[in-house]
Amino acid sequence: MTAIAIEYRDLRPVPQIASTTTLTMLLIGCAALLLASVIVIVVLSQPRRAPRRARAVGAHSGSNDRNVWHARIDAIVEQHARGAITRAEAFDELAQVARNYASVASGADMRTQTLLELSRRPHSASDQHSLNLLKQTIGALYPPQFADAQADVQARDTSVEQAGEWVSRLVERWRR
Repeated sequence: MTAIAIEYRDLRPVPQIASTTTLTMLLIGCAALLLASVIVIVVLSQPRRAPRRARAVGAHSGSNDRNVWHARIDAIVEQHARGAITRAEAFDELAQVARNYASVASGADMRTQTLLELSRRPHSASDQHSLNLLKQTIGALYPPQFADAQADVQARDTSVEQAGEWVSRLVERWRR
């Protein structure tokens, strides 16, 4: 084995870089790239918002005046009270008013969705309260609307007036 001898005179310091401007520009560029990366990460980490749907607005749209919806509900209850429509027809019409109101108020068509479809419907946090109200109202209307009144106590004991109150509460408590 031979040992390699290094003499002190062979160790020379690295010469100073001639251009400090180049290093300064490189440092500024890296800082800008880092800042841009942080901004992109923050923006992309935000939850996506559901696109706003256009809502019908104006004096004649039917969505601005809750009194119109209450009048529809009252008309159904009154028609049933005077015998113009059957109990089953009244429940069907009240469920349709609830779905129509939710469709107009939300801007999304919910007129034909089942309770399961409403439960699976994507929604934002701000829509959660209103969608829960609709699901509760439709869920409460299902037994008197579809169940056998002889076998189901809830179907038998629910009156058209009570169902009308449920739909009215939906209209009043819906968050716009």
